Amino acid sequence: MNNDKIREVYQKIIEVSNQFLIDCNYSSISLLENRDPNIEAIVKDLNMFSAILKKLASDNAENLAMSNRIEYYVMIMRNIALAISEKNEDALTEAIKLLDSLGVVDLHKHGC
Repeated sequence: MNNDKIREVYQKIIEVSNQFLIDCNYSSISLLENRDPNIEAIVKDLNMFSAILKKLASDNAENLAMSNRIEYYVMIMRNIALAISEKNEDALTEAIKLLDSLGVVDLHKHGC
């Protein structure tokens, strides 16, 4: 896969992460639980794309770095999904703060 396609997949995952973060900041746990598609399905798909991206990116240091960042984002998003399923507001807040600290999205631009 060429670098442009890898960047395209990377950008799509970042866009999903952005929306995920915005939704978490605007919604309660009960609303997030009932989201369609649900958070677990989103994380499952992102995990699959992350694994594919990692295989495709192994031949280039820049692509591998992107893949590693995505893997980290997905891990945090798994923690968010777990916090939602366990209705753990504190864990959810911490995971959101961590994802936000990575600069995935500027929440202030979205009114958060």
